[in-house]
Parts: sequence; structure tokens; C-alpha cells
Amino acid sequence: MRRSIQVHRVNWLRAKATFERANEENILVKHEMNWTVNYFKYQARRWEERKEVAASYGHRIYAGRKEGMWRGFAKSAVSAFLAVGVEI
Repeated sequence: MRRSIQVHRVNWLRAKATFERANEENILVKHEMNWTVNYFKYQARRWEERKEVAASYGHRIYAGRKEGMWRGFAKSAVSAFLAVGVEI
């Protein structure tokens, strides 16, 4: 009987540790999703600033395309995260 209680206790502790690790990972993944969107938005703002101070028409066009690309990444990431149930 005593041995059975110890086995159940060890199994319960292992299950609890697994559950806590999964919860921690869930929290970290949600933060990483948010960081990803924020990084894409940051890059879009940087390219917008570069577009405003560009010396030539070609540079402005290039910076505008890069700005749009990063904004598209942010929009796609938000859409993908919403599709899996994570609100950013």
C-alpha cells in the first residue's frame, strides 16, 4: 500500500510539472507573437521615416515598397494569430 501511494505521488508531481511547463510555454508564445507584430510595425515606421527624407524619387519609391511590405507582414501576422485564437 505504501509503495502505491508513493508511485501515485511521483506521477502526480510529474503531471503537475508538465502542466506548469505547458502553461509557461503558452504565455511565452503569446508574448513572442506580440513581439513579432510590434517588430513588423517598427520596421514599417522606420521605412516610412526613410521615405520622408529620401533624396530621390527612386529612393522614396523603394522605401514606400519596404514600408508596405512590413505593414503587410504585420497585418498577416495579426490575421494568422487571430485565426488560432490569439488576440494581439
